Amino acid sequence: MEPLLSWLGLALAALGPLSYLVWTRITKPAQTTLHPVEYSVVCGLGVAITMAVSWRHGDAAGWIHAWAGLSLIGWVVYLRWYRPRIG
Repeated sequence: MEPLLSWLGLALAALGPLSYLVWTRITKPAQTTLHPVEYSVVCGLGVAITMAVSWRHGDAAGWIHAWAGLSLIGWVVYLRWYRPRIG
């Protein structure tokens, strides 16, 4: 069974970017070229937690760190190529 902390890390890694997408759909903020740093920090912290748990518990932590890493990669791809920009 995976340690509980690895699931917390996966939740942070996935819910950080997801909360940004939901927030932009609900509030319709003014578009800026600024990087949404706080959401990237939450996602990176989640990946760091899952990697630390994977290092500490080995195979007991499962492949959760891979899913958290894919979440971070998807977030970076979204920020680089798909996020709307001001012209």
